[in-house]
Amino acid sequence: MDPAPSLFIRLLRSKVCTVVTITHEVEILPVATSVSGQWGHTSVCTLNPQSTEHHLAKIYSAQHAFTVSSGMAALDVITRLLKPGDEVIAGDDLYGGTNRLLTYLKEHNGVTIHHVDTTDADLIVPLVKAGKTAMVLLESPTNPLLKIADLELIANYVHRNAPDALVVVDNTMMSPYLQRPLEIGADIVYDSGTKYLSGHHDLMAGVVTCNRNDIGQVSRVLKFPRILLTFPTANRLYHQCSWQCSISL
Repeated sequence: MDPAPSLFIRLLRSKVCTVVTITHEVEILPVATSVSGQWGHTSVCTLNPQSTEHHLAKIYSAQHAFTVSSGMAALDVITRLLKPGDEVIAGDDLYGGTNRLLTYLKEHNGVTIHHVDTTDADLIVPLVKAGKTAMVLLESPTNPLLKIADLELIANYVHRNAPDALVVVDNTMMSPYLQRPLEIGADIVYDSGTKYLSGHHDLMAGVVTCNRNDIGQVSRVLKFPRILLTFPTANRLYHQCSWQCSISL
């Protein structure tokens, strides 16, 4: 016996178009398409992520903010700025997923990775080379050992000696409420919104922020194909960021 047709199939057969309004504690903003193309397909841009990104940019003192599905998705977007032959300077105590991604880039993408104790800025000096160093990836505090790096000192040195290099900071352990690396010289800051940024550990999200327009445009393109924030997650993060924004600015 054939299985009973689904509700969707029965509606199609009866040519009935039904609009259902669902009331839920989490407000879901509508999908809209404007004449200017500001909003569109859910895989591109809608009100929920856009509103969330607006508040995140304010909290981070950033010109650009992008939400993706996790902290590792955020780092994946950032590392796609690298090309074969580039050199990356990173800490010796990093989140496990970060280590695995850097190892993959080293083994498969031709990117050279230098690991160093970033608590001693002098150890970074001989590794910074103009034209070769493409990225300096920092955590402060680090995960899991909570090491502290002088972000401002390192950023100033890198920009002075390798102007094309990007200083990238994983700010997950502090959140923008306690630390804003863009204000002290970082080029890109990313966060695992799953942790302290959400405040409840009940969602998965990632955030990428920056002030440079060229990086912002590239990052906006790179985030689209595979790693978008879902509507409920964007809504929850939106309300949390609205609260943080109201008490921190």
